[in-house]
Formats: sequence, structure tokens, C-alpha cells
Amino acid sequence: MMSKIFIFVICLSVIFANEAEKVSQCRTFRGLELKVGESKPVPGTCNIATCRDNGSITMKTCALFQVLPPCKIVDGDKTKLYPECCPKSWCPGDN
Repeated sequence: MMSKIFIFVICLSVIFANEAEKVSQCRTFRGLELKVGESKPVPGTCNIATCRDNGSITMKTCALFQVLPPCKIVDGDKTKLYPECCPKSWCPGDN
């Protein structure tokens, strides 16, 4: 009987521990308040931040790449948000 009660208490502890880990919002990051699943551009950068269900924040940023001549890497529009602010490749004949 005691072992059944012990197992029951352990199961309840695990259930409530998992509930305690669930978050509805990530910590404030560079002035951003993010809810779980929400993504927002990070001010002053060409990044977008996403709040994960465990309270962590993931970031997307521009890819790094190289091009072969005669192609060039052209700066993105820094007045726009990710991904429009990212550099792009340009080759002769591209419009």
C-alpha cells in the first residue's frame, strides 16, 4: 500500500513539474515582449526573434554566402525588416 502511495505522489510531482515549466511569455529581449509562438523583428538589426514554448528565444538572421564573378553581393534595404534587409546576389541579366 505504501509503495502505491509513493508511486502516486511521484506521478503527481512529475505532472505538476511539467505544468510549472510551461510558459506563456519569453523574457524581454532588446525591448521586445514576446508571447509563446510569436515572432517579431529585433529593432536595429536584420533579425527576427521567436519565443519558444520553453521560454527560450530563437533568432533568424541573414544567410552568409559567396558568389562567383561576374555576380555580386548587393546590400539589402536596411530600412526594411527581415528578410528584405538581407544582402542578395545579383548577376548580369538579373532584373
